[in-house]
Amino acid sequence: MTQTVDISGWKRKHLALKRELMRVLPEAVDLATDMLYKETAKNLSGPHYAIGTRGPMTGQMPIPRMNYLLSQSLRRKRLNKLISAVYSDERVAKYNKYVHDGTRRTRPRRFLYDAVIARRPAGQNIMRYRIMAAIRRVGQ
Repeated sequence: MTQTVDISGWKRKHLALKRELMRVLPEAVDLATDMLYKETAKNLSGPHYAIGTRGPMTGQMPIPRMNYLLSQSLRRKRLNKLISAVYSDERVAKYNKYVHDGTRRTRPRRFLYDAVIARRPAGQNIMRYRIMAAIRRVGQ
């Protein structure tokens, strides 16, 4: 006795789910990118101090500013439908990598890395919620 499994509706559901995910995931990626951008901007919004003086809170977040170049260098870019990036543009602030990674004489102040660590759970929750909602809508 052989038993057959009816999968006739599976292909239709699969295609419907794929369409729904491609509709909602770019929105979720945009939300997560915006959260990451705002957190990184917050890390770069420390107190202002004059050039030639020692800055307050050296080596801590938020990063103290002599000028606004580092915060103005912050960019976000969509690479494709499901991938976007937040980065500091080296053409605006050439010293961004030295602030982020540190040098022999200065401690690293990882404004991008710390923002990713702080916002990763929230970004994952946004993705999880959007994906589960899409699965529920298609499954009805």
